[in-house]
Amino acid sequence: MMYLRAFPNDFSIWQAAIEIATIIIAIASISVALIAADQAQRANQIAVDTYKHTEEKDSNDLKFAQANMISTWLVSDANGELLVSNDSKTVDVIVNNDSKQPIYNVVLTTGTYQGAGQPFLKGNEFTSSIGTVPPGRYKTRVPYPGSGMHIRIESAITFTDVRGLSWLRDATGVLREIDDAYKALGVKLPPSNWQSLTKTE
Repeated sequence: MMYLRAFPNDFSIWQAAIEIATIIIAIASISVALIAADQAQRANQIAVDTYKHTEEKDSNDLKFAQANMISTWLVSDANGELLVSNDSKTVDVIVNNDSKQPIYNVVLTTGTYQGAGQPFLKGNEFTSSIGTVPPGRYKTRVPYPGSGMHIRIESAITFTDVRGLSWLRDATGVLREIDDAYKALGVKLPPSNWQSLTKTE
């Protein structure tokens, strides 16, 4: 006599396994999609931040473009001695406008760049008002504040650029933006301390 072995109905088990696998694949797909979306968002944020940084840098470079090309220094002889006038009231100074546009409201003074002292002196008695300085290098004079032991002085300048921004470059060479070229050096308006320019090489 033959006996038929009874096998359990595995259809429901296989169906459940397939459903579980489908769910796992779906979850994995969603996870991959979320990770990809997060990475894309991060990459986009990096691109935005980089663009903003570049834009800010370009804007800052444009802001300082002309101001960075303005400088001044006191004139010395072959022995390194300042060219002070015979009455010891003024000293020769160079104003260098290396840009292609004029600068305005130019005021010159002196300050300490080595030793104890201020990096720029204020007041009509310590300043020379120049007005407009065209492109080029010019010589003029500025009040001489005197000398002291272990102290070295240099010239300082305030001016307004073609964009209407005002600047101060002090005796140490540091450039900073200011509100007003005359007020920064304590010059009372109208100025009474005008000096002319002589073109030089």
